Amino acid sequence: MILSHAGYPWVLEACLLAWKHPNLYLELAAHRPKYFVVPGTGWEPLLQYGQTTIQDKILYGTGTFLLGRRPAELLQEFDALPLRPPVREKWLWGNAAKLLNLGNN
Repeated sequence: MILSHAGYPWVLEACLLAWKHPNLYLELAAHRPKYFVVPGTGWEPLLQYGQTTIQDKILYGTGTFLLGRRPAELLQEFDALPLRPPVREKWLWGNAAKLLNLGNN
């Protein structure tokens, strides 16, 4: 099961559910990455748990058609996030490739 929009605005609850349930993933396609680091927006649990206990459960897609931004712009915002490189790879493509059984992952 993939929880759309990472359960926003219930991000903490979504993170805890993903931690508890092995087949629950969180996707981030409909939100601009630059807001994930803005204090008070509710994304703090995603950045905390998304780099530790649920790093294998996060799926990112640009959502460009929803956000009205070019994919390159959204990926620049994503690259500015304080993610360790291995976690960044998992979020961007590794977790989706593994979930969808797309070969070498």
